[in-house]
Amino acid sequence: MERATARTRKGWVGTYRLAVLAAICGALFYASQGKESAPWEPSRVLLETQVVVPEATALGEAKEGLVEILGEGEVVLGWVTMTSPASDGVVGYSGATNLLVVFDPAGDIQGMRVLDSADTKSHLTRIEREADFWKQWRGRKASDSPREPVVVSGATLTSEAIAKAMRARFFGEPDAGFYDQEPSLSLIQESNEEVESLRPVPERRGSYELLDGASQRVGYLLRSGNRAGQARGFNATQDVWVLLDARGETVEDVRLQGTRDNEPYILDVQEELKWTEAYRGKAVSELASDPRSGDLIFPVSGATVTAGSIAETVRGLLREWQSEPTKTSWWQGRDWSVVAWMALALGLGWSRWKGRKWVRWVTEAAAIAVGGLWLGVMIGMGSLVGWSRGGLPWESFPGLVLVAAVAVLVPVTTGRNVYCARLCAHGAAQGILFRLTKWRWVPGARTHRGLKSLRWLLLTAVVLLAAMGLRRDFSAGEPFDVWSVGFYALIPSVIWVLGLVLSLFVPKAYCKYGCPTGFLLEHLTASRGRFQPRDGWAGLLALVAWLGVWVVGRVA
Repeated sequence: MERATARTRKGWVGTYRLAVLAAICGALFYASQGKESAPWEPSRVLLETQVVVPEATALGEAKEGLVEILGEGEVVLGWVTMTSPASDGVVGYSGATNLLVVFDPAGDIQGMRVLDSADTKSHLTRIEREADFWKQWRGRKASDSPREPVVVSGATLTSEAIAKAMRARFFGEPDAGFYDQEPSLSLIQESNEEVESLRPVPERRGSYELLDGASQRVGYLLRSGNRAGQARGFNATQDVWVLLDARGETVEDVRLQGTRDNEPYILDVQEELKWTEAYRGKAVSELASDPRSGDLIFPVSGATVTAGSIAETVRGLLREWQSEPTKTSWWQGRDWSVVAWMALALGLGWSRWKGRKWVRWVTEAAAIAVGGLWLGVMIGMGSLVGWSRGGLPWESFPGLVLVAAVAVLVPVTTGRNVYCARLCAHGAAQGILFRLTKWRWVPGARTHRGLKSLRWLLLTAVVLLAAMGLRRDFSAGEPFDVWSVGFYALIPSVIWVLGLVLSLFVPKAYCKYGCPTGFLLEHLTASRGRFQPRDGWAGLLALVAWLGVWVVGRVA
């Protein structure tokens, strides 16, 4: 009976602590609502655009999601747009990134700039210094973005998120809603009388199977109108239809089905498309691979820009049709690596050999090599705040979410802080360094209590500042990014070096006196059988966080 009562008390205490943590995360989430979509600030956009186009003097009209870049005499030098709000849901390591994308007059990407990011500053700094990463988009149409983008080692999640932000903006968002309606069956039948119905092709945006009365495939329809990254004509985009045979290998017809371009040019091109044999009967592979296709076989005097944009649009549709659909596996090799590493660390830690020296050395070496240097799987205030605001990186790195779940749930259920003890690379390095020396410093009781309170103060400050809407990278005050990114930011680098140096004399000095994340995880394990005074303080912190959210909301 006493054992059952003890388990019940532990259950209530653990539930309370998780509820308080959930309430704090909820406050941070609520504080961020309405602020994720970055505002269009013309002065800021112009300054960033001038880095790419120095001749730019002003921004012009907005047309179909793109804003004109004007030079002297109001000459149009290109267009500019940003990836938000389409990219707001693309989470990197700890948040989303909003990019400024600059196009030249021909519609090619001329440059990209980071406008705003909720991801960690160290990761972004490393990426911004990698010229090859940004080169993979320059000179391309938005519709021709790399399907397998190069990523930056040490900042994999953030660089992957930037690539996904580009695809979210230019492939996941309809073009200003102008061509959202479903293709008309009667119009398709003008090119193929056998068609009785159509259905979308899975994983291929804007593509349809054309079916006869027996539901047998008689062709395909590729449509450009609902793609935000297509080529532009003289003054706007078009809705171009490409009809293929039943095998998807030969072009049967090309139609300019809708457009917002200038009427004289439209009429010229439409008349040309009525009689030209430029595309009909030609192989998809031929038209997609020849960079001159369409430009030479589909000339229209007096409407070369509009005709050229249609030729480029057809090429883009066929190139994408030929390529394999991008299938991103939800669970990847690095996730299995995380599982294997955690199984090793936790298995040894709970085995009959757990007190052996070799077990400690193996788990610490694995934490440094796998969790720190290779995968960069580190949990800190920056990631916890970022995930509370923008969501967990379920799709990009489920293994990291698994580590976070183990870090939070295992202490509540078992009373063991396994993350700090066996998974944190920074803690493992401090443990090794402490055993390598014989010098020791033991602070006095008052000094020890004062230093121990620092972690609670840091945790309180982070929660309250985040709840009041301060959009800062809180990982900048922690050493964890240094393990994967390197010495790219001053403050994390200083904390990293100082913490390791002090650990030569004080066991796990940073963990004991400077890590708010460690304090949070320790709190989940402390005296699980009864409520502690700091449980009351934690509840009060959650209430104050929600009060801060309410006050800021009222002021705004």
